[in-house]
Amino acid sequence: MEHHLHEEVGLVNDNNADNATPNNDTTAVDTVMGDVNLMKLIIRQIPPGSARSNLRLQCRMYNNICTMKSTVMTEYDQDKSNVPHLLYNYHFVPRRTTHFENSFTLNIPQSFRIEGLNSRELKTTYEKLRAAMYCIDTLIIRNVSESFLTCVGNLLNFENIKTLVFHSGKLSFIPVNIFKSINSLKPEQVVFYKENRLYFHGRENNFNYFGSTMPDSVKTIWFHKCSDEVDSLYQMFRECEIGRFGNLKLSSDFHAKMILPEEEFKMRGILKCFKHVTMCLMRETGVDIQPTVRYLLKDAFNDQPTWTMDCYMILWCINSRHNQPSELFGFREIDKYASIRYLTLCKDPMNRIYVEPLDTRALSSEMTVMSNLTTLTVDITLISSFEKFCESLCSSLKNIKLNGCSKLDPKHLKFMSKYCKNLEVISLNDVKSSLITYKTIIEDFKKVQFLDICYHKSYVSSEVISAIENDGKVEFPSIKFLMIKCKRFTNPELSRLRSLLHRTPRKPGQFLIHYLTNALERKRKYNEIVMQKHTAYYSHYNTIFSYPLL
Repeated sequence: MEHHLHEEVGLVNDNNADNATPNNDTTAVDTVMGDVNLMKLIIRQIPPGSARSNLRLQCRMYNNICTMKSTVMTEYDQDKSNVPHLLYNYHFVPRRTTHFENSFTLNIPQSFRIEGLNSRELKTTYEKLRAAMYCIDTLIIRNVSESFLTCVGNLLNFENIKTLVFHSGKLSFIPVNIFKSINSLKPEQVVFYKENRLYFHGRENNFNYFGSTMPDSVKTIWFHKCSDEVDSLYQMFRECEIGRFGNLKLSSDFHAKMILPEEEFKMRGILKCFKHVTMCLMRETGVDIQPTVRYLLKDAFNDQPTWTMDCYMILWCINSRHNQPSELFGFREIDKYASIRYLTLCKDPMNRIYVEPLDTRALSSEMTVMSNLTTLTVDITLISSFEKFCESLCSSLKNIKLNGCSKLDPKHLKFMSKYCKNLEVISLNDVKSSLITYKTIIEDFKKVQFLDICYHKSYVSSEVISAIENDGKVEFPSIKFLMIKCKRFTNPELSRLRSLLHRTPRKPGQFLIHYLTNALERKRKYNEIVMQKHTAYYSHYNTIFSYPLL
């Protein structure tokens, strides 16, 4: 879904939100919400004299940079003027693209790769980076000279950077001495993200010892869409000792390398540097999922490796009974099923053709041996027998997301609660039944702490307000996090909700309402109510059912 507004009800009127302007009576300090540190930073950026007469405008600009929740990027328009400009990605993320929140991207073309900060363009980039460094936690490196990195490394403190992303058209063109150039750069995550469409230039670097130069703070490394550069990755990490890093996360394209015996030596040389490996496995499947699952669990490592491994498996269900892998296992390797911790059974949202339900016997047979499955996402329109499906679920399951719940009723959930007693996170999408409320779900699932209910467009939205009302106030649930989505509230319903909130004591961020538009059907508009005990729970919930780099 596409987010259009993120405000607490009662602070901004929905009809005027897009046209809201700052109060002309506000001071510069009010513009930055009283943040003294940010105010000092801004004053240092502005020269004395007449330029300070427009201090409030400057404060607004820097405050927008430092508090924005969407991506903040700095780019050069190489086709036009070579002048850096800010690009704000307002919430909408195209399907199957990677999106880094609270990030700053450095991309400097060859014509500006000069020593120091002598040009106006590089000075502007430096000033924007200096302002953004106050709040960002992700730095994205595209085409940047090491001389520029050395210069900014001596002037700025990068200790707030938790995630470093190398985003390039070819891995061998990323700056090899970045950790030597910027001593304060000690990220916890490093992402190698290859995108073939990106332009790259300069000379290729020697990566023989790159992995050894990474600081000890690096615990997690991501490889995204760069399986065709296994040679470069092997050069980077071959000198690292066994188990040097904590976690390695691989995108789905690496599976082809894992099953080839001729790639075993190089892949083993890379994986041995990590204590734990997580791989995304993604493939289309027919009504019988057994051949597909066995094929995806195949690898070239016959002996016991030095690393532990789990996988995030995504099966796209199609109509064909014949589109199955030709390389099938003659038997199941039960120990490999234990590596499946995340499973998604879904239909392509862009495909409107009817999809035949999965073979119940084959589905149950496969799922009963997934002994360590913790997170499950499934479109229940693919399930012909909901009862048999529930019986095949293991007690290890902690998080479940059910899509296509238009025919779901309380009896189904009651039955599922008998087999899924340890569920802590539940998400239901497209619910039609008015008998399914957050109170009935909490009553059935005793351990649930995060609950998300998305009602069908035909659901009466006023019933959502009635469900959260008690004695003229908003009744907060006993669980940590509750999210309810329904069709847009009418103006009388919004007035009723504001009246309830006015009489409800709460801390900032404990009650939020978002205005959403369905990404596939732009005419369908939703309200999203969030009730949480801590402001961090919303971001935490959004990571549970997602694998950021597919």
